Amino acid sequence: MGFAKIKQDIKVSLGILPHEKVPGPQWRSQGYRLEEIGPTRFEREGHEEVMAQAARIHGQEIQGPLGLTPET
Repeated sequence: MGFAKIKQDIKVSLGILPHEKVPGPQWRSQGYRLEEIGPTRFEREGHEEVMAQAARIHGQEIQGPLGLTPET
């Protein structure tokens, strides 16, 4: 256990740092895709709308690894 982790645990135990702000599985260490950003209760909704908005901003359809159906 490193010094930063010990320091973090002390802050949490003293109430200086809320435990919700501590890195953990709730923060998805595997990362996020563009259309998945937002509250977890909506993680499977609105993907088409998000990608349509991204395409409008970008000026073309989002393709490749960032598209809804990533090319393999």
